[in-house]
Amino acid sequence: MTNTLFSFEKPSDNVVEIGNIQDIYGKNKQYKIVQGLDFEKALIINDNWGRFTWNIFEKIRHAGYSNSEIYNMLSQINAEDLHWDWGGKSMVLNGSQYEWFYFHINGRPHGACVFHHPEKSELNTDDIFYVEYIAVAPWNRTHDFNKAELKGVGTILLKCALKYSLSHLNLGHGFSLHSLPQASGFYKNKGMIAIPNKEKDGLDYYELPRAIAEKWMEV
Repeated sequence: MTNTLFSFEKPSDNVVEIGNIQDIYGKNKQYKIVQGLDFEKALIINDNWGRFTWNIFEKIRHAGYSNSEIYNMLSQINAEDLHWDWGGKSMVLNGSQYEWFYFHINGRPHGACVFHHPEKSELNTDDIFYVEYIAVAPWNRTHDFNKAELKGVGTILLKCALKYSLSHLNLGHGFSLHSLPQASGFYKNKGMIAIPNKEKDGLDYYELPRAIAEKWMEV
């Protein structure tokens, strides 16, 4: 369901990638990744993701859990980024040094990413990009109240952003970010390296090494 005030898919969209991803039933779904800041898309994400998240929170609230159980449940569903205001972010992160990407299937937003460039690599002399924010839709997260509709959206978005940075921005192979605590295992599994003394607001700093980034582009 999309916001009735705006259409997520527009004729003017800069579609930078079209591919297929399997849904929960093993069926192939065609996705599109659109590049470029779009305030209306950000509002649709706020609306769609917010409605779904509210319904999950209501289910948890009425399930009879204790306060400690509710805390553990929120930790399980990776709720750290669910309060993000994508509309607000689009009004602030809107200069030429920011690149926006939206992952959707038939106009339903499944993921979003925005990065800043250039960023100096901590592992070599390259200029790379820094991921300001990346998130997948709440319906793509598995927990007791939901089974992910799609898996791999975040990885696809990062690879697309990397391809774009190489072909359009002349950046080096790699990127960096500060990870939310619940996402650190995901980034470690992708081969990202924690860089000491680069923490910010209690968040660890990670960078994808050039060699692994180059392997990503071979797939």
